[in-house]
Amino acid sequence: MRTYTLTQGAPAPAVAALAHHALDSARDFIVAPFDTLVLWQRRHDQRRRLATMDSRLMADAGLTADAVAREISKPFWQA
Repeated sequence: MRTYTLTQGAPAPAVAALAHHALDSARDFIVAPFDTLVLWQRRHDQRRRLATMDSRLMADAGLTADAVAREISKPFWQA
């Protein structure tokens, strides 16, 4: 079995940074779809709640009926 060691002057910080970047990329590849699903679920829930607001609640929140109508007409994937 061979044993490899870093020699003096080897770019150890660069190797560590590359490994860290690879781990971040792998994590992002796995986590990003779940983050997107959570975002879509939040939008769906928020728009569903907006649709149930009466005019008094809209006024308290500083929203107009037109603004609420525009927002709740959007599909969940659209910001």
